[in-house]
Amino acid sequence: MSRFRLAAVDLDGTLLNREKHVSPGNRAAVAEARAQGLDVIVASGRSLYEAAMFAREAGCGPDLICEGGAMVADAYTHEIRKVWGFPAAQAAALIRVAQAYGLTAMCYVDGAVWLTPTAEDVIFAGVNRFRADRSRYHVHEALVDDLEARDGTVTKLLACGAPEDVRRARAALPDLPGVQVTSSGTDNFEALSADAGKGNALHWLCRARGIDPAQTIAMGDAENDLDLLHAAGAAVAMGNGAACVRAAADFIAPDNNADGVAAALHHFLTK
Repeated sequence: MSRFRLAAVDLDGTLLNREKHVSPGNRAAVAEARAQGLDVIVASGRSLYEAAMFAREAGCGPDLICEGGAMVADAYTHEIRKVWGFPAAQAAALIRVAQAYGLTAMCYVDGAVWLTPTAEDVIFAGVNRFRADRSRYHVHEALVDDLEARDGTVTKLLACGAPEDVRRARAALPDLPGVQVTSSGTDNFEALSADAGKGNALHWLCRARGIDPAQTIAMGDAENDLDLLHAAGAAVAMGNGAACVRAAADFIAPDNNADGVAAALHHFLTK
């Protein structure tokens, strides 16, 4: 019987293979883990509805960490349980810089995704490849203006482009109070509330469920998974993970195209 009670698993580059599907091996391992008392949940940067779709596909538990750790919700009912947002006007300021360096941008707003017109081509062209729900994407001809006029918050901003343009844009971003910037790859940067993050969301969920964080496992592959790995009792990096993620891991699994999540679950079920 494992001493662990909860495993929080990233999606892209971790639970999902290169075709953006949950493999039969990973799905079977999730079912086995849950049958043995180790709950498996998704912890993703994806929007609520997309993350929930994959959680259901994998047979994961209902608890869902999504939008980069800015939201905790139910993967089956879409009920939002906790949100950490930041002012929409701050997102607009960051998008102005991103656009100045040729990046496309989008914001997560109330479970939907607001896009710049140029982002429409980038995202919609990859909908099938990334298995995104197009109905949740809304193009705004003047996204910056619409965000500045919004009386409220957003949960996440994502800006994408060529790695060198992303690097230059990140260096030029204003230092906004209460906002953190991270990345899920060299071709993007993400902005969240300073109080958000997969690790913080995991600890919030542990408190809500009465679970000791030492009884949790975290699995990821990218920079934006580091706080999740640091927050858990055991950290797993995919074999395809960034060097900084592998350096933070207690266990390095095979890559995401070789059922790495299944291998990690089997490893920890006896710990």
